[in-house]
Amino acid sequence: MGGVARTGAPWPGKLEYADKLLKQAAEIVSEQESGAVRLDREWDLYCADLGELETDWLWESDAEHRIAYVSERARRIVGIRIEDYVGKRRDEFSSGSADPEQIRRHLEDLRARRPFRDFVYAAQTDRGRVFVSTSGNPVYDTHGKFLGYRGIGTQVTAKVTAEREAELSFRRMAEAIESLSIGYSHHDAEDRLVMCNTAYKRLYPEIEHILVPGVRFEDHAGAIARMGLVPEAKGRVEAWLEERKRERRKARIAFERELPDGRWMLISDYHTQGGDIISVHQDITELKRREAELRRSEARFALAFQISPGMTAISELATGRYVAVNDRWIEIMGCPKVRCMEIIARLE
Repeated sequence: MGGVARTGAPWPGKLEYADKLLKQAAEIVSEQESGAVRLDREWDLYCADLGELETDWLWESDAEHRIAYVSERARRIVGIRIEDYVGKRRDEFSSGSADPEQIRRHLEDLRARRPFRDFVYAAQTDRGRVFVSTSGNPVYDTHGKFLGYRGIGTQVTAKVTAEREAELSFRRMAEAIESLSIGYSHHDAEDRLVMCNTAYKRLYPEIEHILVPGVRFEDHAGAIARMGLVPEAKGRVEAWLEERKRERRKARIAFERELPDGRWMLISDYHTQGGDIISVHQDITELKRREAELRRSEARFALAFQISPGMTAISELATGRYVAVNDRWIEIMGCPKVRCMEIIARLE
């Protein structure tokens, strides 16, 4: 039998098209006592040259949801042993090979006789383990009697494998980010939160409850500003938000912020090639404390150096070159400090 004639009009979806062909095929095959249509080799010849179904196959189930027919194309495409499926319900061969929640929803669809789309399960074939996506529509006779389902199966092994590898990579990345001691947040190109780690939430416990995927940057940043946690935004929250959003559009920025409770944050924003924004928030309170202590120590030394009763000078250890003299030195030498340094330089 020749192929199906095509027209220039847009073709319907793959499942709807398959259902249309199945109905046409019903005119050339006999109806069984169960009411379900059995499709045979003649049907495979009927649709063998259909480009739209070149990676798919057809199936039918009866009113008790037992597989009544699987196109020979399934055997050719993925190596499915058709005899292992005919006469069985889908839960009998998909249990343990699909997500339990997905199986539950799928069985609910079947009991309610609803159309279903993209139910994915694993199948063991002569070529090894493959993944199959199946979709179906309920079928009724002219009197409204439910006959079963007609549908289409598609091999999605490469797609599922790629998705699982991507999921595994993402999970590993998420675990690595979660283990960081610094705060990490990831916003998409529209500045909506994709994820943040626990360390980030601990830095801002006041807004932890709103740090959920999808929240806008301006919403959670505005929240901490309105709580008075951003000193530079006091009395001008909206203006500060606009400034902060403009800053985030730059390729990279880094700045320090002192919080009202005395903590210091080093905030760095980075842009990905796709336009997402990665923010790193690091508590540098201890570093700032050490810097302040160093400044105080330097101030105490400078004071002691200047009030020393003897002529005191500071020289470089490596070269012996004088770099500073105290006031007593200047007093005894009887010349301005700059002049004293010039004299010392000539002596060297």
